Amino acid sequence: LKFCVCCSIGVSDPSKPMALPMFMKGVLCVDKEAKVIEVPVPQPGEHELLLKVEAAGVNRADCMQAAGNYPPPPGASELLGLEVVGTVVKCGLNTSKHAEGARVMSILAGGGYAEYCVVHELVAMACPETWRGGEAATSVELCAIPETWSTAHQLLHLVGKAQENEVVVVHAGASGVGIAACQIAKHFTKAIAIVTCSASKMQAAKDAGAAAVVDRGDGTGWAAAVLEAANKEREARGLPAKTGVEVVLDPVGASYCEQNCEILAMDGRWVVYGLMGGMTAPGPLLGKVLTKRIQILGTTLRARTVEYKAELSDHVSTQIVPLHVSGDFRAPVCKTFKLEEAADALKMMSESQNLGKIVLVP
Repeated sequence: LKFCVCCSIGVSDPSKPMALPMFMKGVLCVDKEAKVIEVPVPQPGEHELLLKVEAAGVNRADCMQAAGNYPPPPGASELLGLEVVGTVVKCGLNTSKHAEGARVMSILAGGGYAEYCVVHELVAMACPETWRGGEAATSVELCAIPETWSTAHQLLHLVGKAQENEVVVVHAGASGVGIAACQIAKHFTKAIAIVTCSASKMQAAKDAGAAAVVDRGDGTGWAAAVLEAANKEREARGLPAKTGVEVVLDPVGASYCEQNCEILAMDGRWVVYGLMGGMTAPGPLLGKVLTKRIQILGTTLRARTVEYKAELSDHVSTQIVPLHVSGDFRAPVCKTFKLEEAADALKMMSESQNLGKIVLVP
C-alpha cells in the first residue's frame, strides 16, 4: 500500500512547539478484516488541517469498506473512518478558518479510524463549547453528529426534497440516520415521518419523534401497515386520504424494492442510500416504476466535492448543532470501543445490534 505522507511533521506556529510522532495507529481493511496497523502520520495539504483524533464515528459504510465492497474515492486515505472529532495540531498552507488548538468535528472521505487524520478546513465544523444543560460537550457525544446528521439533511432536503405534510417513510428508522431524519422532518420540514424498524427498536423511533412506527417483522409484510399509518396521520392533520406516500428513505435496497413500489404514490421519490438488503431487484420493478412515474434517486456523501460537503457542514453547524446544544435534538450514543477493538465495533454495526451511535476512541 502506498500512502501520501510526510514522515517529519512540525507545526506552523514556531511559538507553539509541539512534538508530533512520525507514526500512528490506524485501522485498515486487510483480507476483508479490520486490522490495526502502524502508518506514518499524514501531512496536511493546502487548505487542510491535521487533527489529533479524539473520537471517530462508526458507520455502515465502514462495514461495506471492511468487507471489500466500498473502496475509498481516488486520493482519499485507505484507512477506515468517515467522521471524527479532534483538535487541530497543524494547519496546512492557506488555511484561515480554524487555528491550531481549535476543537472541530468533521466528515471526511477516509482516515478517521486513526490517532491523527487530515480534514479540509471548509468541511470542519467548530465544536460547541457547551452542551445540553450547559455542561462541556464531550468528543464522544459530538461524534454522533457530523456524518449522521449531514446524511439525514441531505436525504430529506437536498435529494428527497420533502415538503410540509408529505409522508416520508424512513426505513431503518432507529438507526443513527433514521433517528436524525425523524427529528429533522418534525422540526424543519413539518413532514410526516413514518418509520419501519424491528420490534425491539420501535420505542427509540417513537422517542425520536416519528409520527408512526411500523414493525418490519421479517421484512416481507410491512407495506399495508405503512399505508394505513400514512392516512391515519393525514387524517390527524386534517388532510385528505391518499393512495401512497411521497418519499421513501431507503438504506435497504433489493429486499424492499417491491414493497417500496407498492407504497409510493404517483410521482413518489425513492431515495436509495444503502444496499443492506442486496443489489439485485426482484420482480417486474421497472413496470411499476414506469406506471407510477416513481423517481429513483441514488445518493452517497463520501465522494461528493469539497464545495458540496462544505455547504452541508455549514448547514449542520448553523442550523442543527444549536438545536443539540439547546436539547431540542438528541443524538444517542450506544457504545464506545477502543481503536484496537474496531473489528468488534464493526461487527456490532453490521449485525444491527446498536441503538444509537457506535464510537471509537483512540
